[in-house]
Amino acid sequence: AYFLKSYFFQPKLLPFIESFSVELKNPNAIKIHINEKKRAGCLAYNGKYVYFDKNGYALESYEKRFGDVPLVTGLNYKKLVMQKKIPVKKQEVFSYILELTMAIDKYGLPIEEIYIEEDGNALLRSGNLTVDLYNQEDIDVKIPELVGILEKLKGKSGTISMRYFDEYQKITTFQP
Repeated sequence: AYFLKSYFFQPKLLPFIESFSVELKNPNAIKIHINEKKRAGCLAYNGKYVYFDKNGYALESYEKRFGDVPLVTGLNYKKLVMQKKIPVKKQEVFSYILELTMAIDKYGLPIEEIYIEEDGNALLRSGNLTVDLYNQEDIDVKIPELVGILEKLKGKSGTISMRYFDEYQKITTFQP
């Protein structure tokens, strides 16, 4: 009965579920496949961590912070409501944050915080190092390059600027 019901009528999904499918294994058994929404980042709000998706919807709230999801700071909003969009001026910032977190995760960078500046650009924090990405361009080239840069500067403190960095000129500057 559940197999037929889920086949013809899409049930209401929980906020952290992207999609699901039901497979009939035999007359007495079904197999349910669930795809979770990717957590794009988390915000500190009222003493808890609120996790959001690529579209800017507040998915879930926990007192515990998951280490694989960077803390996002710098976003301006008055209040958060679970299962609703986080009210920021530029909603496209969330797809940029997801692009950053996926690249950070792919290359295993030790980034603890993503600070979104008022103009929408990002600063990344890794220990005592701050990475100024300068703009939203060439992220697919900048992030892999950071693997070696952060390794070389491990234990130091200062700012890494990628202002003049693009796919043709891989120029970074470091200011202690």
